[in-house]
Amino acid sequence: MQYLPNILFSIALVAGIGYFTLNIRKIIRNIKLGQEVDASDNTGQRWSNVVRIALGQSKMVVRPIPGLLHLFVYIGFVIINIEVLEIIIDGIFGTHRVLSTILPEVLYNFLIGSFEILALLVLVGVILFWTRRNIQKLQRFWKPEMKGWPKNDGNFILYFEMALMLLFLTMNAADQSLQALGAAHYVEAGAFPISRFIVPLMDGFSEATLMAIERSAWWLHILGILVFLNYLYFSKHLHILLAFPNVYFGSVTPKGKFKNLGLLYLNWMEVLDLSLVSLNPTFLWPQILGGALMGVGFVIGGYCPGTSLVASATGKLDGMIYVAGALFGMLLYSVAYPAFQGFAESGSLGEVTLSDWLNLRPGVVAFLVVLMALGMFYGAEWLEKKFQPQPAAAAAGGERREQSAAALQLEQTI
Repeated sequence: MQYLPNILFSIALVAGIGYFTLNIRKIIRNIKLGQEVDASDNTGQRWSNVVRIALGQSKMVVRPIPGLLHLFVYIGFVIINIEVLEIIIDGIFGTHRVLSTILPEVLYNFLIGSFEILALLVLVGVILFWTRRNIQKLQRFWKPEMKGWPKNDGNFILYFEMALMLLFLTMNAADQSLQALGAAHYVEAGAFPISRFIVPLMDGFSEATLMAIERSAWWLHILGILVFLNYLYFSKHLHILLAFPNVYFGSVTPKGKFKNLGLLYLNWMEVLDLSLVSLNPTFLWPQILGGALMGVGFVIGGYCPGTSLVASATGKLDGMIYVAGALFGMLLYSVAYPAFQGFAESGSLGEVTLSDWLNLRPGVVAFLVVLMALGMFYGAEWLEKKFQPQPAAAAAGGERREQSAAALQLEQTI
């Protein structure tokens, strides 16, 4: 019986972490379905982003008051759970506040005191967030898309955090009382700047009652953390954990970078900085084939993607068929992609421009591209006139007029 609590704790720990690991492996499997991205560059910038965005939650401080509260809740909750390491060791080996025997007394007291102050800040922040959501009724929390599960999910997270912080402080308050009574197994350790105000509520409790309170709060706290950990997988708040890898492996390319040939002149006029423009990687052979297939589709369908959507919006049947065919083609491509993935990624030239490839100045290349476009437009018009079918010479004059009128009406309709 002496080791029964340790055995039960170990079972709960393995079950909780095991189930969480199973779900995380599903996430990793889904992520690996995407194209592999090289994130070996800009290591310093990536770690800086992790500290600033993932840990510091810099995106949340756009609105100062809720941003500051969110910062307290997030950082406080993450740091407080460092104490879980001590709880795990104590739970497995049957010790009590084991880190107090390893760390210097000053450092251990500082950590426990800091955890309690952060716990209070988290508790205050969570209560204010709950008030904003449910009593103050801010407009953005009461829109149609926030009803049902999104609202309940947000409240569940707040309830979890409230309960965990209260259990943490209650556990410490009972622990202080037991230390003061000189109870066996409860070594004098820790500084308790917040939970000491709860201690008077326990005056007059017997040692057995205090132990029951302390042990109950301890068990509920660690089991609550394990439940919370596994609930995150089903919650939109999974970002609490995934924010760190997401930010590290995210793009370090400055926002607003894009590529367009006409921007060359804006760069020349110093309206924008072309050095901030990013490039899509070039895969030569699949892009040549893809461009040819798209051109054939334009010729057969009589539309480009933009005009086909306009035609569909005006109720033209051929435009709708064109759009449906394009969507079906995209679906077919995505389904069959694994079969020709090797070809789709062949001929990789990296991020390259025509000016780099031809070893010419960008302005020269821009001028040549404009000339090429004008020449192709002129050539297409000449071919259209040369090979356009003529009405039959033997047709009667009246029949010819009827055909011309019908053709004019059809052209206006199209």
